[in-house]
Amino acid sequence: MATPFAISLMPASVRQAWPFIEAGVSRGLSSAQITRTIQAGGIKTSASSVLQGVRLQKRLIQKQTAALKAGINKPINPSNLPIAITNIKRNLSFEIQLNMLTTGTGKLKKRFITVSTDNLRFTPEQLIDEAMDMMNNREGCTGEVALSGTVIGGKRSPSFSFK
Repeated sequence: MATPFAISLMPASVRQAWPFIEAGVSRGLSSAQITRTIQAGGIKTSASSVLQGVRLQKRLIQKQTAALKAGINKPINPSNLPIAITNIKRNLSFEIQLNMLTTGTGKLKKRFITVSTDNLRFTPEQLIDEAMDMMNNREGCTGEVALSGTVIGGKRSPSFSFK
């Protein structure tokens, strides 16, 4: 679980490069590719340190995926979501991938939308419905219709508590 404490145990260079490690792992890059990118950006780090961070991020993704796939109609357990490393306005924030249809051309597009909430009882199905409603009811944006969606990630606020 990526808590501020777990990240604080990492070497300083990995903590500094953490956003790059998260992005690289989510894009499917190898640890060697991530290391080269980080070093090209001017952060001095070793391949073994980056590998340590990559392994942690992959474990976090596995745990998060298990939490989100518990069931489309079951509420998501917030204790299984990683803690956001930056403050977020609501207790929970979820990334939804929507499959959109462009009505003029008939082309399918993927759009990503973030749904933030304080409601601990949302199910993945409700989050997808909320995201589809937001995309289909945008003012001044006609020509795209949300067809389906998938919850691809989520985070909880660092200040979130289970009281």
